[in-house]
Amino acid sequence: MKKTITYLLAILILITSIFSFSGCIHTPNYTIETVLPTCTQRGYDIYTCSCGRVKKTNYVKALGHAFGEYFFNDDAECEMDGTETAVCLREGCLAKRTKTKPNTALSHSFTQYLSDKNATETEDGTETAVCDRLNCSKTDTKVEIDSAFYKEPSYEPLYSFGVLSDVHLKDTNYGFDETYSLTDYQRALTYYYENGADFVSVAGDIVANNRSAYEPENESAMSEWVSELQIYSDYNERYFTNKPVYTIAGNHDATVYGHMNGSNGLAETVTVYGDGNMKAEEVWKDIIGTDLNFVVEHNGDVFIYFSMYYWNYVNFCRDQSDMNKMGATGISDIDWIRAQLEKYKNERVFLFFHLLLPNTFDLGSGLHITEPIPAGRSNDMKQLILNYPNVIWFSGHSHHTLEYEGEEGYDTPNLYQFENSMTMVHVPSCAYLRDEGGNSINGGSQGIWVDVYEYKVVIKGIDFTVGDGGELLPKVNYVISTILYD
Repeated sequence: MKKTITYLLAILILITSIFSFSGCIHTPNYTIETVLPTCTQRGYDIYTCSCGRVKKTNYVKALGHAFGEYFFNDDAECEMDGTETAVCLREGCLAKRTKTKPNTALSHSFTQYLSDKNATETEDGTETAVCDRLNCSKTDTKVEIDSAFYKEPSYEPLYSFGVLSDVHLKDTNYGFDETYSLTDYQRALTYYYENGADFVSVAGDIVANNRSAYEPENESAMSEWVSELQIYSDYNERYFTNKPVYTIAGNHDATVYGHMNGSNGLAETVTVYGDGNMKAEEVWKDIIGTDLNFVVEHNGDVFIYFSMYYWNYVNFCRDQSDMNKMGATGISDIDWIRAQLEKYKNERVFLFFHLLLPNTFDLGSGLHITEPIPAGRSNDMKQLILNYPNVIWFSGHSHHTLEYEGEEGYDTPNLYQFENSMTMVHVPSCAYLRDEGGNSINGGSQGIWVDVYEYKVVIKGIDFTVGDGGELLPKVNYVISTILYD
């Protein structure tokens, strides 16, 4: 009995210790409420006594979050990975978890490039874009292709020069008095001087030199040749004072030192000048002031002057075999012109050579200006020149008047443009003009005026016999674009 009582007492004490409330003297009378665990909170039981006192017990662990699938937040930047977020799947839980999603950085986006306006006439400038992406100020700069700009030429030319040909000083072969050509040349030089030409270029045949005297040993022919050169030089100094006149030799100028077949050349001596031992080439330089072939640079442009060495139209200059036969030193004329053209291939070049290329200047009905360069070395010359579109070639020799420009049936009487290549300009005679049939025109004297701009060349015809010492021919006016491309 005593043992039973002891057992019951122990149970009572245990229950009282568990469910007793401070100050509660009631017999235990309680309710039990179970609180389930959440993601972040523990679960437990709540015992509530009838007196209102409460006790929590029987705790269990919080469940922890149960995150579902991660979704990308579209928040990547140019140089930073974006993030992805998952939401807890448990009912009533609003918890989220966000983490970096590797390899999602966007890189920059440059699409709206604007010119930096720093191009020059010769060099492309740059253009810059700001990254299109939000909150990114990164920039990218690159070359602005084809931005080197065309600068509108000034209304004033950079410089101007005159071009003459076939002066034929003291020539009586055309039925005129020998003073006729002297008057024409004086009038032409005066026109250029008074109108402000910077210099004059003469494309050959400055002397008459009677063509019956072909032999270099003919001292009469030599004397005539020397005398006419001296008159020419004197006129240049007198009527184009303190300005240069650049001159090449044409076929008439070559007669004293070359046979019709081109077998003889400047190795021959001119016995009537100086000490009687000078070659004709040396006499020319002593009187005219330049070599037969030479180059002048003016205002950034290049002027190549290429003389005839022989009268012969086929073999008009020396090749290497001629040099060898003559015992001459240096390179041949053909090699010289080739070297100059290659050297200045990226510059604007004006070339002066007396003869014409065949099938160029057309006087209508298939009639081409007479006596162009025939076959022979001219073929080499033609093929060589056609490789250089930067060249404007001035040639004389024909004596033909400029007046056929614009006439019906006359296609290219004064200017010929090779496709994708050079341009040829026909220079009339200063003294003895011809019509389309080759007949002399009484009283005719013409020349060329050239205005050079930054990106173009303007060619104008002059009639020296009209007005007060000469006037421009309105219908002879050509504009040649000279924009150069590398």
